Amino acid sequence: MIVKHKEIYKKDSNENTRVWWMESEDDKFRVHSGVLNGQIVVSGWTVCEPKNTGKKNSTTAKQQCLVEVEANYKKKLAQGNYKESPDAVTLNEDNFFKPMLAKEYGEDGTYVSGSTVYSQPKLDGCVSYDTLISCEDGDYKIGDIVLNRLAKKVKSMNMNKMGIEYKDILNFMSFEEDSEWFLIEFEDGTTIKATGNHEIWSETQKKWVRVDELGIEEVCLKQCQKP
Repeated sequence: MIVKHKEIYKKDSNENTRVWWMESEDDKFRVHSGVLNGQIVVSGWTVCEPKNTGKKNSTTAKQQCLVEVEANYKKKLAQGNYKESPDAVTLNEDNFFKPMLAKEYGEDGTYVSGSTVYSQPKLDGCVSYDTLISCEDGDYKIGDIVLNRLAKKVKSMNMNKMGIEYKDILNFMSFEEDSEWFLIEFEDGTTIKATGNHEIWSETQKKWVRVDELGIEEVCLKQCQKP
């Protein structure tokens, strides 16, 4: 029997209330997420395995499933933006700064000594090791690019010209294995496995959209990277 666990809620950058919950059945679980009263994306099933067999703290596959479900909820709620009631969800404008595109230092020639400066890391999610990335000299697995720190020019979207071009890789980064992953399936049968905060160019919306906010039948550029 499939068990639905509690729904939790947050506001996205467009002020939409988003809902997230998990379902479990015996030794497996899956995630539901999307806009409240709107389109919901359902992940594939994750099958759990027994842990610490033969030890006092051993768990069966079914027990481990519930442990991982509880851990996922704790992680989401600990982030601070998820709440257990949609009425409790707000976007605190006093403590929220919208992300901005990077600009070269001194571009406008002004800087006031002693003024407050805000900065933020550019973390746009992650795709799995085997994901193919279009480079100027062919396709490469992103895991091989990161692991071997390959100096490649990657197919990217130029936001000023609204066109495709190849840009140099500026940095290499990897994510923890316990990140929440989504499997995106395209019309041609190919798939991409990515974290929910990874952004893909949506031709439907003409903007970068988080994987966990994509809609069914949305037209996307699957091998184009965000600059």
